[in-house]
Amino acid sequence: MTVRHPYERLVSAYTNKLKDCIQIMFRDGLMLETLRDHREVNESLSQEDKETLLEAARLECWKPLDERTVDPDNPYMNPLGVTFMEFIKKVISTYLKNGHRPPHNDPHWLPASDMCAICSIDYDIIEKFETLERDHHYVMYKAGLLELLPMIAGSHSNSARRTHTVYDYFKLLDETQLWYLSQMYMEDFELFGYTPHYYVKYDPRL
Repeated sequence: MTVRHPYERLVSAYTNKLKDCIQIMFRDGLMLETLRDHREVNESLSQEDKETLLEAARLECWKPLDERTVDPDNPYMNPLGVTFMEFIKKVISTYLKNGHRPPHNDPHWLPASDMCAICSIDYDIIEKFETLERDHHYVMYKAGLLELLPMIAGSHSNSARRTHTVYDYFKLLDETQLWYLSQMYMEDFELFGYTPHYYVKYDPRL
């Protein structure tokens, strides 16, 4: 089993799948849901007008980056694609709608403790993404397959840069959002020895 810090997984999912609507599989469903539910638009617009503007943004997202034309009067194109704040709002709102269960059935941000049945499978080894090269070497050693060790040196080694990126995104969130995320991933933090990048010492809703 291989695990990764939950907040790194969230940032990675956003930057590689949703930011600038670059990932095809997310250009419609999740992107449209998130913009529809969490993009702030002029409430004087009719629902029909909102859907027309949203559809225009969707069509623009399907174009290559250098061929897109952003309509400054279309709120769903400013910016074009989902922001990190909107993504987190979507993740948290889905978590709450599900009765405080995992935020989405997508493996990119589903808690590892839910995705991998951590309490019902007796894993021999749990690798960490942050020390993947070292851990994978140990796995191959235990399996007697060191001669087949793939060339992964350095592929995930820049921990400082990843952590800095997470801080850059998470400093945009308020205490309530940070608290909900800490609750959502509490089991991952406890089981795998991770800690949140930002601490919220009390329930900000109280």
